Amino acid sequence: MLPDSEATQFISVEFCPQNDKILATLSGGPDFKLNLWQWDKQRGIAQTTLQILPSQMPRHLSFSPLD
Repeated sequence: MLPDSEATQFISVEFCPQNDKILATLSGGPDFKLNLWQWDKQRGIAQTTLQILPSQMPRHLSFSPLD
């Protein structure tokens, strides 16, 4: 898993359709981190912790074609 995460699983993993070198991962609880990776260089680009309510458990992530 991620070195600074308490999660034991990934909820979702998605490659960027416009650039297959960018990978997004969403790790599970208790910290629910969203990470962007530069796949070809095997390094992290960005990370944020999501505030997830128990009633809003995420199951999937995806890239927006509009952003």
